[in-house]
Parts: sequence; structure tokens; C-alpha cells
Amino acid sequence: MAKKNKIAESTQKTPRPMLSPQDQEALFSACSTGDALALESLLQAHVATGASKLPKNQDGLTPLMLAAQQGHAECVKRLLPHSSVFKIHEGGNSALDFALFHNNHHGNNEAALILATAHQERPGKNGRTPLMRAACLDNVEDIRLLLPFFDPRAQDRKGRTALMVITEGAAPTAAREALSLLLPHSDIDAQDAKGRTALARAIGKDSQAIANALLDAGANAKLADHKGRTALMLFAASWKKNSLSEHEKDMAFLDRVYQASAPMATDAFGRNALIVAVKNKAAAPVVDFLAKRIDPLARDAAGLSAFDWALKKNHKAALDILAASASEQDIERFVIAQGHRAGPSMGARVEGFLIRSSLAANTQANLRASLDRQTPLDPPSPARSRKGKTRL
Repeated sequence: MAKKNKIAESTQKTPRPMLSPQDQEALFSACSTGDALALESLLQAHVATGASKLPKNQDGLTPLMLAAQQGHAECVKRLLPHSSVFKIHEGGNSALDFALFHNNHHGNNEAALILATAHQERPGKNGRTPLMRAACLDNVEDIRLLLPFFDPRAQDRKGRTALMVITEGAAPTAAREALSLLLPHSDIDAQDAKGRTALARAIGKDSQAIANALLDAGANAKLADHKGRTALMLFAASWKKNSLSEHEKDMAFLDRVYQASAPMATDAFGRNALIVAVKNKAAAPVVDFLAKRIDPLARDAAGLSAFDWALKKNHKAALDILAASASEQDIERFVIAQGHRAGPSMGARVEGFLIRSSLAANTQANLRASLDRQTPLDPPSPARSRKGKTRL
């Protein structure tokens, strides 16, 4: 019986020490209004309770977030020993984010600088620094403020640097300003966990303005990711637009990447940029551009050519472009697979193939008919044996 009572006592929750409701309201008020002296007194009362954490208000904000949100630097200083700078609000913001937001609207950056210094001592969640977050949000003012506190070469757990995350959707104007700030302090050819550089990521995200800026700054377009894909292959795989409104700009960019890249390089599957383009059903202008510069007869590790992939993917535009270099066996396989449905170039090849096939078939038929009309030759007569007698 005594044992059961002990178990029951152990399972009962011990009331958590905390400030009284009145003191909590006073704490939140002091953080919001910037009353540093009142805050100091309330923090001493908090310590006296033995509580491990400061309370949150009804909106889920910690006292540090409240003080940072209002830009009260003195309150931020007093709260830091009792707070975690890495605490994230359910909206996804830390105290530093709130301070930066206040700085952007009111021009008071002291609280943001204090919190940036505190962040500097330890890595953030997933290794992502506030500088990376500022770069992702293409906030130039935040980048400028945070740059002295965080190493632009630092990489998060996915290997991304601040320079790389700019490629994740930044507006072109903001991106160019952010790049001008970060490039002097960054490794432009650093690679993430998948082997992609900032240039490769920009091309993969169709951010041509950023990619052009990186090429201007000397980014190496020949570097391949862990699958062996170069910048040229990534562009070839991603360009599927059918609209010609941006055609000239896109083709000029493709030519620039082609000139800066290693055009004959192959990926981990032995595919060159032309094969990659056809396999991924790239738009006709890209296939046409590459087919004029890269051997269309080259085959990948599986023995498939660009024409094979066009036939496999039913890429009609590519089939028409590659018709001129296709072999008779290629055309025969096309006829078997697709019949006579083809573009003008392929149509001409198919028509020629069918004519040649018809002529060959007629020639064979005429030869067989001629052979059938011929009279069989009489078999030679067997030689008669002569007896050994001689006639007189």
C-alpha cells in the first residue's frame, strides 16, 4: 500500500515555478515599452522563482522577441542571459528577425547588432546562418548589416552558402546588389552536398540574370555536379519553354554557357548535352543549337543516341531536327514505331526511305519472276561404258 502511494505521488505533476500573472503582464509591458529598469527588477523576480524559462505572451512571443520587435536595445541586453537567441516563433522568425524587421522600418539597428553578435557564437538551426536567411529573402539591407558578423563561406547542412541561396528566387535587381556585397568575400565555385555551384543552382532555377552575373564574376561553368552534369547540361535539361517572347535572350545565354562550358563532356551516364536535352524534351531551339555543335551520332553508356532518345520520348521536334544525321536503320525504326507522321525534314527522309525500299522490293520481285520464267536445263546424259573390244 505504501509502495502504491509513493508511485501515485511520483506521478503527480509538480507545479512549474513562474512569475505571477500580474508580473508576467508587467514583464511583457516593459519589453514592449522599453522600460529597462522595470525589466531588470522583474528578471530578478523571475530568477528568484527558480523557473528555467521566461513565459511567452498570448501571441507566442518571448520577452526577447517583444523587445527586439520594438528595437529596444537596452532591454535586449538584459534579456540575453535569460533567453535563447535561437528560439523560433511559430511564424518562423527569431528575435534577430524581429530586430531586423524593426531596423528596416525605423532605421534603429542597435538591437539587431546585439543579437547578431550573440548569434555569432553558435551555429543556427540546420547550420543556416542569419546571413543565409537574409540572402534567401533578398534583403540587401540585412545582408549589409550581417556581413561583418557571419562568414559568407559558411555552409549549412546541405552545403549551401549565402551566395547559393540568392539563386532560390531573388528578384534580379536585389540579387545583383546582394551579389556585389557577397562576391568579394565568397568562394564563387563552392559546391553544395550535391556538387552544385551557385552558377549551377542559378541555371537550375532559371535565374539567368543571376547566372550571367556569376559568369561575369568568373564562375567556372566546366565544373560538374556529383552526377557529372555541367552548367550546359543543366540548362539543356531545364529549358522547355515554347514561347518565343524571350527567345533571343535565352539563345544568347545558351551560347554564352556553351562557350564557357566543356561542350563535349558527358555525365555519369555517358550522355552529352545534346542527349540530355533530347531526353528531357528541351524546346526545339535548344536541340537545334546543340545538334549543330555536338556529334549527333554519339551514344551514351546504354548505347542510345540522341535520335534513339527522341524516338523513345516521342520528341517530334527533335526527331525532325535529327533527321538529317539519322541512319537508314534509324529511319526504319521510326517508320515501324510512328508510321508516316513526321515533320518536314523527317518526312523527306521517310519518303526517300520508302521509295528506296519500294524499288528494292520491286527489284527483288522482278528477279524472282525472271528466275521463275527460265526453262530448267536438261540434265547431262550419263556416259556409256565402253567394252574393251575394238571394232574392226
